Amino acid sequence: MPLFVFTEFAEGQTLRQSMHDRGPATLDQMRDIIGQTLRGLRTLHRKQMLHQHLKPENATIDADGTVKIIDLDSTSVAGLQDASPNPHEGILSTLQYTVSEYFVGLTP
Repeated sequence: MPLFVFTEFAEGQTLRQSMHDRGPATLDQMRDIIGQTLRGLRTLHRKQMLHQHLKPENATIDADGTVKIIDLDSTSVAGLQDASPNPHEGILSTLQYTVSEYFVGLTP
């Protein structure tokens, strides 16, 4: 049985592109960006979802400064692997952004 996820279109540009175009953010801007990102991650975690691929290319920021986490294709969802005939194995994210637990065989 195929599973599908529908999400809204995230206006804006990636955080990586924003850093490139606008230069370094101020301390207040960074606090706001990090705070919004953490609130988004907490929301995912409360739903027993682990993003596994969080990096500046996988978050957008719009003209109003609203941050949205994107690229949920490698997100681990509690109980979902049991429903999949071909569960993912191994590291699903970019190595530079992977939690160290994966390298010693643990699941975070």
